[in-house]
Amino acid sequence: MNDILGSCYKCGRELREAEYGRQELCPDCRVDTKVCRNCIHYDARMNNECRESAAEPVTDKTKSNFCDWFKPARPEAAGGKRADPKAAFDRLFKKKG
Repeated sequence: MNDILGSCYKCGRELREAEYGRQELCPDCRVDTKVCRNCIHYDARMNNECRESAAEPVTDKTKSNFCDWFKPARPEAAGGKRADPKAAFDRLFKKKG
């Protein structure tokens, strides 16, 4: 079963359902995961940087929040940077000490 829901906006690491929460951090880069920048509704071109007009305004799009409209997104869908394929390959086949 593939439970990957999205990716971290900062480093591109794939995130599973259990890794999204107000208190959760990305295991690789240690940023909050339930943030506007990781949401399918995030759009820097929109008013309040959100496509969901009913969502409450959030000042810092990179800090955890209580938005009920949050849905995980891959970075390219959320306006973040794309994951580096070479870095992902290197992580996958990382040599042990």
